[in-house]
Amino acid sequence: MAVVVKPRRYSLDFLAMRVFAKVIKLLGGPRKLIEMRRLTWLPSLMEAVYVVLLHEEERKTAKEIAATLGLTPQTVQNILRAKPDFARKRLEAMLTGELEGVDEETKTHMAGALAKLAYEELRQQEQTEG
Repeated sequence: MAVVVKPRRYSLDFLAMRVFAKVIKLLGGPRKLIEMRRLTWLPSLMEAVYVVLLHEEERKTAKEIAATLGLTPQTVQNILRAKPDFARKRLEAMLTGELEGVDEETKTHMAGALAKLAYEELRQQEQTEG
């Protein structure tokens, strides 16, 4: 199977910052993170952003991503399997204070799901603009 490589418009670090900023915006902004006592999420969110970008933009495997970022292959797999729809539902519940309606039994990597959600939204935004 031939792999088509598209020229990158941005450096990976620049794109990571855009996706990271989008995640923070989805969470309600920096102040909301402070109010919710969720500043400890930031390192996990940045890791998840890089995992998603290395997988989607660089087409790296989970094993390659784990070696590049110094993560375990299982952590990378958990991020790549995360479900953005779950993040959307949980995010709405968090921001409205109605966490009872969210299925806590559903196991997903929240940072991974948020990173995927932010990446998807940025991609859609770029497609509609360009």
